[in-house]
Amino acid sequence: MPTTYVWELGIDWDAALGADGRYNLDEGFILGDSMVERRTTVGDTIVFKAFDVTVKPRPADEQMHLTSFCVIPKPAEASNQPDGDPFSHLQPNLPPRLSERLATSVAFGGPDRPLPVWEFPSVLVTTPGRFLLSFLVQAWSPSDKSTSRSYGVDPEMVVGSNM
Repeated sequence: MPTTYVWELGIDWDAALGADGRYNLDEGFILGDSMVERRTTVGDTIVFKAFDVTVKPRPADEQMHLTSFCVIPKPAEASNQPDGDPFSHLQPNLPPRLSERLATSVAFGGPDRPLPVWEFPSVLVTTPGRFLLSFLVQAWSPSDKSTSRSYGVDPEMVVGSNM
C-alpha cells in the first residue's frame, strides 16, 4: 500500500549566505507526526511544503514570495546508476505567490508554532535507487525588492528495500 510522506523545507530570510553561494535550506522528512529516515518505495507520494522559518515575524504585506522550486537528482553512488528520475515531476508547480495560510511543522517547531507555508502538488516516487538530491528554492521579499535569494540543500534518499 503506497505511503504519503511530507518533505518539509525551511526558508530563513535572516540566514547567512553559505560558501557555495546559496542560503541553507533546512529540511525534514515526515511521516504522520514524526521525522523518519528518507527511505521510500516506488508508488509512494511526497508532498513538498516550504515554510518561512524566519524568527522575526513579517508584516502581512511583506510576506516572502517563492519564484521557483526544482529537484536535481544525481546517483549517490557512481557505480550504481538508477534507471531514471526518482519523482514524476522534478519541478512541481508553484503554489500561489502569496500564501496567507499558516500550518504547523514537525521539523520546525511543532503545533505551538504555526508558520507561513507553501504546499506543492504531490509527486509520485517512480524509480528505485539511491539518490543524492539537490533542492533549489528561489525566493524574494517585498521589503527587499532588489534581492532574490537561492536556497539549497543536498539530502540523500533511498527508493526501494534493497539499497
